[in-house]
Amino acid sequence: MKRLGLVTLLLLGGALSAHADNDVYNNVTRHPRDDDVLQADTSTCSQLLGAPQSGTPTSKAYKSCMLARG
Repeated sequence: MKRLGLVTLLLLGGALSAHADNDVYNNVTRHPRDDDVLQADTSTCSQLLGAPQSGTPTSKAYKSCMLARG
């Protein structure tokens, strides 16, 4: 019984502390744009500056690149 409680506690603790990194970019231009344009912009910025790594904050240079592209 103690073993089951310990396993349950460990699983819940691991699940609660786990989270995913998400970058959300909003369209700041005055006209509608497709997701294809967003993918092209992220590809260009990733080639210039390197793709953001999971678990680390997105760099200001990368954010500036994306902002410059709308």
